[in-house]
Amino acid sequence: MESTSAKRMLGKKGPFSLCMIDVDNFKGINDGWGHGGGDTVLRERVAGLRFDGPLADIRVTVTIGLAQVHPTETEPEPALRRADEALYRGKRGGRNVTLAGLFPAEGAVDPVQRKDSFS
Repeated sequence: MESTSAKRMLGKKGPFSLCMIDVDNFKGINDGWGHGGGDTVLRERVAGLRFDGPLADIRVTVTIGLAQVHPTETEPEPALRRADEALYRGKRGGRNVTLAGLFPAEGAVDPVQRKDSFS
């Protein structure tokens, strides 16, 4: 994981968050349309631009893991790890979702992990 920008942000005042973004089922796009088609989807569809032609009907979703860097953290890696873990929880849970990786506090329960949080 690249953390050079995050390390620069650690020296600034104020809170900041990191995110990990993954295009859902992207292998299927590359397999079906080739790498050129996949590149077009990334450039134009995922970036929010519109395009015409056969790729215009492709529905693209993303899964996002977020984590705020806690003021006591001196390195970005713990927050990157929390964002990455949240991303993979989202992918295991069905994709097309944004989840937060919470800073561990004493006695804290991650609401995403609780089975009764969705009832």
